[in-house]
Amino acid sequence: MAKQITHVSLFLASPSDLSEERQSVQQVVDELNTLMRTTMSIHLDLLTWETDAYPSAGIDAQDVINNQIGSDYDIFIGMMWQRFGTPTGRAGSGTEEEFERAYSRFVETKGKTKIMLYFSSKPIPPDDINFDELSKVRSFKLRAQELGILHWAFNDNDSFQKMLKIHLANQIKDVVESLHTNINPNKYNNDSNIESHSPEDIDNTEDENGYFDLLEIFLDNFSQIETTLTKMGEHIEDLGQQISRKANKLDTLNKSPNKSPNSYRILFESTSSDIINYVNLTSIELPRFHDLFTNGIDAFSDALTIHESSGNKMEPQELEELIESIIGTKVNIYFASNSMVGFRDNVSQIPSAAKSLNRATRLLKNTLNNVITEFNNSTILLDELEKTVHSMLIRTQDGDSEATLI
Repeated sequence: MAKQITHVSLFLASPSDLSEERQSVQQVVDELNTLMRTTMSIHLDLLTWETDAYPSAGIDAQDVINNQIGSDYDIFIGMMWQRFGTPTGRAGSGTEEEFERAYSRFVETKGKTKIMLYFSSKPIPPDDINFDELSKVRSFKLRAQELGILHWAFNDNDSFQKMLKIHLANQIKDVVESLHTNINPNKYNNDSNIESHSPEDIDNTEDENGYFDLLEIFLDNFSQIETTLTKMGEHIEDLGQQISRKANKLDTLNKSPNKSPNSYRILFESTSSDIINYVNLTSIELPRFHDLFTNGIDAFSDALTIHESSGNKMEPQELEELIESIIGTKVNIYFASNSMVGFRDNVSQIPSAAKSLNRATRLLKNTLNNVITEFNNSTILLDELEKTVHSMLIRTQDGDSEATLI
């Protein structure tokens, strides 16, 4: 018997300075399609000017893109960083015009068309700073806020990719429900959104992890994160004690009448060796933390996608346990990050006494900065997870209340 595939269309809009993030959107869509096509009979179609526009004539290039892609999509994904874009004659840039068309569609469909707007806060190279462009981006952001658009910020491409996957999973349920209503028969009841496939077309892949398998993977990875954080804390504590002992030796050496340049050299080289050893240990643990966190987030995002799209329901107690796990991980990362920040501040006071020590100190500062950045990005994503699970908990409790009233 033929099985129906529901198609959900997404349109991606951004200026040209976010090419890496545009590729990430495609990667997220591909990952979600791998999960949803076989388990939930849903397929995401990503529309971009690179893949869905072709040479033609119009009022201008943006007009050609508008006519060829249209505005009959389900989700609009907009991104901006430092560039606002090229004026079109109808708007300040192509991206702004695409946003305005999406917002008009949002109003027309009474919120059925979803709008997801992101702003990059990653550093801008000094030579690339254009204050006029940045001012336009800021004005656009303020206008979006005035229209009631809740936008999101991201620090780097990796964080954006994880965040987008969580957000898309949250949107899918509402969009799919809309696609199966009669609000707009011309769109939702035609062959462009519902596609029939025979079982052999979709059931010839390996078995995918199910909802509870994915939750187990999520919890397992997050439990291992605690062990990794403990190791990283022990390493920084050991280094702190070693540096403290070396500082005492330096103080003793300074007071000694028999001090020599060679004595200082030996002490500084020993301190440098301690620092390099810490850097090497952290270069093992930090990627491990990143992999565990990424695997956990990916598993949770996939579980959320299945949950939102297939009607699976968790008990309130299970959701509360998930929230507790997320908060526990956030707290552990918070304290680990604070200790790293404090240690980095102390490292800045190490004197420039020898070439080997200067090099080791520079490597240490870079390592600590990398760790702190990783922890900060992880905390932002954990905030997203906590809000998502809390929203699921509220919906579950509201559903139970309605059932009780009935």
